[in-house]
Amino acid sequence: MKAKNISLVLIDFVLLSLAILLAFRIRFPDFAALPNFLAFKKYFVFFILIKICSYYLFGLYGGIWRYAGLSEAFSVLYAVTAGTLASISFIFFTQVPFVFKMPLVPRSVILIDWFFNLLFIGSVRFVPRIRKDLWLKPASVAKRLLIVGAGDTGELVIREIARHPELGYKPVGFIDDDPEKRGRRIHNLKVLGTREDIPLIIERENIVEIIIAIPAASGRIIREIVNYCQKVKVELKIVPEIPKILQGGVSFADLRSVKPEDLLGREMVEINSEDARIFLQNKVILVTGAGGSIGSEICRQVSGFGPARLIMLDHNENDVYFIEIDLKRNYPVLQFRTVIGDIKDPM
Repeated sequence: MKAKNISLVLIDFVLLSLAILLAFRIRFPDFAALPNFLAFKKYFVFFILIKICSYYLFGLYGGIWRYAGLSEAFSVLYAVTAGTLASISFIFFTQVPFVFKMPLVPRSVILIDWFFNLLFIGSVRFVPRIRKDLWLKPASVAKRLLIVGAGDTGELVIREIARHPELGYKPVGFIDDDPEKRGRRIHNLKVLGTREDIPLIIERENIVEIIIAIPAASGRIIREIVNYCQKVKVELKIVPEIPKILQGGVSFADLRSVKPEDLLGREMVEINSEDARIFLQNKVILVTGAGGSIGSEICRQVSGFGPARLIMLDHNENDVYFIEIDLKRNYPVLQFRTVIGDIKDPM
């Protein structure tokens, strides 16, 4: 056994001794059970070694506890409970005549002892995890992050962030359209609102990055989220597809920017660039719905093929303004015009 594990065994021995002493003291504050305890004292070490053996069998001396989570918490619960049951069995069988004739320990003492065992043993194991989560955060300014989707994938994103504090993220909260989740918490992060509230929440909470954690979202939902995010300056990323999540969970290496196929809800069709250039070059092109997610992407794609002029039609002046800024920055020689209106308007 490694030196670190031997130290942990010694710590457990001390804590288990303290637990049984406290159990007797709490159950009999007036020292009425002192004779009973003194008779029990000679079996004290054997009583504790049974529990330590149980902890060893349940792997409590072989874990890397700074990564401890829910499964490790259950391991502690099972190990402590099994150790207590084994101790009770030991007490029961020593009551058989001509064996040990150990004095009977009150059941209430056993129950109190189990509680302190769980508290002490669990606390010692989870100290490294608490230090990792609370005390060893990077000193640099963290990027304030908003997660769209308060489901299983969103929870996986939070856990991935907790495992990698060096990434410099500070999750602020969740967005979810389920009204039942509004105001509820996941890992102490509140569901702040629905996707319609995204612009307001970004401004209020100084969000700099958004992660869409809804792998099964339709193209329509992704387009709406992108439209809301376009109204304010914020970086937008999306988690991988469901098959990738099932294969290996969520990793920040898999996060990517939103692509056109996400907006369409289907795989992107590859086009022949040369044929598109011949068709579009030196022609006047009209794009309706130019301010939307798909329309704005079409405008960007068309602009790269050298049209004589690009006319962008949309009823939302604010959305068209953003695509104007984008085109001026990336295609400074492009001739374009914006028209605010509706295709149903009479000519």
